[in-house]
Amino acid sequence: MHTGCERPIIFPLSNPSRQVEAHPKDVIEWTKGQAIVATGSPFDPVEFNGETFTIPQCNNSYIFPGIGLGVLAAKASRITESMLMIASEMLAESSPWANTGKGSLLPSLVEIEPLSKRIAFAVAKKRWKRAWRWKCRKTSFGLQLRKTTGCLSTVTTNVVVFKPAI
Repeated sequence: MHTGCERPIIFPLSNPSRQVEAHPKDVIEWTKGQAIVATGSPFDPVEFNGETFTIPQCNNSYIFPGIGLGVLAAKASRITESMLMIASEMLAESSPWANTGKGSLLPSLVEIEPLSKRIAFAVAKKRWKRAWRWKCRKTSFGLQLRKTTGCLSTVTTNVVVFKPAI
């Protein structure tokens, strides 16, 4: 894959680790550190040519808490494609590699709480914009957004957010 692509994206996502299609250490070595790697199972960082490559675990733990929180805060009756898209965009904006060209493709799971709150707010806002356009014509969007923000604050103080033991 590296022969035809300078920076291949390689995601061996099988679970558990013993069934993974390729080990991150091998992928990093085969591509001389050029591959963008994420896995479906946890792996230790890889040392190569004096550089440490953090291997992120690519799964729903990054956006699922924020989507759930946003849906609860906005009292949405369904999850729309646009809600999923905005959640994905918020995660992409949090990528250390995308922002600096260095580091992990995905943020550290230690950052899951603030990321979940940003995703939740974006999902709730997306829902309110849609509701305002179709159902809440007589109520200003600003008022609806303030209600969402208040609800989001209430939900975030009363919901246990996943905090991994890292």
